Amino acid sequence: MEWERAQHAVYDVCVVGAGSAGIACAQGLALQGRRVLLLDRADPQPPTLKAEKLDGEGVQALLRLGLDPAVTAALTPLRRVGVYFGRRYLATLEPRPAEAGFLYHTLVNQLRACLDPRIDFQRGTRVAAVETTADGPVVVTGTGDRVACRLVVLATGEARGLVEACGAVTTPVAPYTTFVVAASYDGSLHTAGRPVDALTFHHPIPGGPVAYATFFRVGHDVRANVFCPGPLPESWAADLQAAPTAVLAAGNPRIAALTEGWTATSPITSRKVHVFQLTPPDRTGLVVLGDAGHVIDPAGGGGLVFALLEVELFLREYAPAWLTGATVPAPAIATYYADPRRRQAVDRFFGAGRYIFDLNHDASLRGRRRRWTFILRHRLARVGAAGSPTGEGRSAWPLPAPYLYEQFAQARLARERVLSRG
Repeated sequence: MEWERAQHAVYDVCVVGAGSAGIACAQGLALQGRRVLLLDRADPQPPTLKAEKLDGEGVQALLRLGLDPAVTAALTPLRRVGVYFGRRYLATLEPRPAEAGFLYHTLVNQLRACLDPRIDFQRGTRVAAVETTADGPVVVTGTGDRVACRLVVLATGEARGLVEACGAVTTPVAPYTTFVVAASYDGSLHTAGRPVDALTFHHPIPGGPVAYATFFRVGHDVRANVFCPGPLPESWAADLQAAPTAVLAAGNPRIAALTEGWTATSPITSRKVHVFQLTPPDRTGLVVLGDAGHVIDPAGGGGLVFALLEVELFLREYAPAWLTGATVPAPAIATYYADPRRRQAVDRFFGAGRYIFDLNHDASLRGRRRRWTFILRHRLARVGAAGSPTGEGRSAWPLPAPYLYEQFAQARLARERVLSRG
């Protein structure tokens, strides 16, 4: 459908934002037979330093939506993950299902390429406002065009202007900011004499501000992510932006041996992530999903998994009933935000970020106990010298599998993911 016709159409749902959460939402609604308009100002998605690793359960969520071609093209399975605390080797874990490494813009562009053809994806369209009328919400574009629908889903990521203009209030959450640096290298990954797909270093430099560094496969390259939650001295930020592996190697001989001979295959990129929670707008016909609603500390991981969890909960438990009426009243939307499974997930994923921060910075007796508990748990999880079957030849992300929110409904979390995050 061309844009001139779209202006006069009435949609069931208008999804604003074609990132990972917006695409998953639009795809799921289309599979339910809904008339969906998807809008995004940027196409293709430009290189963006956002999520670059995904737990296997998150990959399964994408597969449930029929997005298999994008998963195959964009994601690298991470079947064996070596874990260190400082210089100390703790364990080699084999997460089942496997984790995945990727570049965010590659994933998003591949997801866009395999969208359900029933979705009306209007590329390069900026949304200026969302208005509430007696007949339901109206989306106003940057060129003044107006599109009517029954429900608007804001999945605009960390671009909070539109969400706040609709009445949302954001509240900063400790550690408030996390500085992230990333780059790609030509190199190998190994530990305990065996190749692995990823290595993670918690508290890699004693007394330093780096809480977490991870190296993982993306295609033929090794991708490095370095996370510094909380206040960061300018000198550290400048050094990490200039040469992240050199900074890590200077403070950790294990990393020095690992990265010796590596050559960079990409520019070094960095960004400061502002961690916050959202008090959503009390508006008829308007729901907020993904990073538009919460930005979780990336040092603790799980931001993309949480976004996909929200989408699955919305699609399976709320959207079918909501879209039987002419529009969706604000009290009905409030029940979604208050869903105990979603609230549990909010607590768990924000708690993971605080856990990683404390693991690195808490010098109290409680902090020391936490670090020893972390070390002992990983020691107990260590794969034996001969190793266990890696799953090569089997699907890294088998289906069927439980929906993400069902993990909270049935209290079946295998163990706190922060302990095995790689």
